[in-house]
Amino acid sequence: MTRRKLQGPSLIAAAILIWALLLWFLSVNNPGFLPIARAFFIVLILPVAVAEWIKMKGLVSPDKIFAIRWGLSAVALAVWFFMNRG
Repeated sequence: MTRRKLQGPSLIAAAILIWALLLWFLSVNNPGFLPIARAFFIVLILPVAVAEWIKMKGLVSPDKIFAIRWGLSAVALAVWFFMNRG
């Protein structure tokens, strides 16, 4: 069986799945960690994955990806804040 490199979307999906499973495992017996795990996943992991997907598709130039990551993280932080406000 030959080894093949995974495509970009497969790598992004695998990374998101691994982080989700890790955060779920850490918060199973510790309900106090759940809001922090959700914040970490929503504010840091998902925006970086979306930015990598945007970069991979060639929708923005590589020199602007840093600003895209920060912008998406700021939007995700606002979404997480308003989700947990109530």
